Amino acid sequence: MKHTLTETFYLNDGWFQENVVYVITWGRRTSAPRARVVREAVTFIGEGRTIPTEEESAFMTEMLSMKNKYNEEHGRVGNLTPYVRFANRYSCERFTPAFAETAYAAVVHSLSSSSSPAPAATPAAASSR
Repeated sequence: MKHTLTETFYLNDGWFQENVVYVITWGRRTSAPRARVVREAVTFIGEGRTIPTEEESAFMTEMLSMKNKYNEEHGRVGNLTPYVRFANRYSCERFTPAFAETAYAAVVHSLSSSSSPAPAATPAAASSR
């Protein structure tokens, strides 16, 4: 679960986890530029493996490889155990109404194909934009 009042949020571990369902709420600006800021509440529900683009995934695969290599090669320095982590910012621009519908449908399908009963599909949850 991620929440922000703006149109960007931070990934605590730096990237989307493949087998995690993300519920992201944010405030989409609906007012004109230079006008008093008015935002509407928006919710996105999607699986981590379907959120990033191929380009983003390729870039982060390289970055995570460098991070893991650094963390494996560098041990303690006295009492300090340094560890590199990421806290990347991600824009909600990707979560268009069409993408949100597709991502939510994939979550419902994934849950319905597992052994647990599927939740009732609620279009409001996926399309409250």
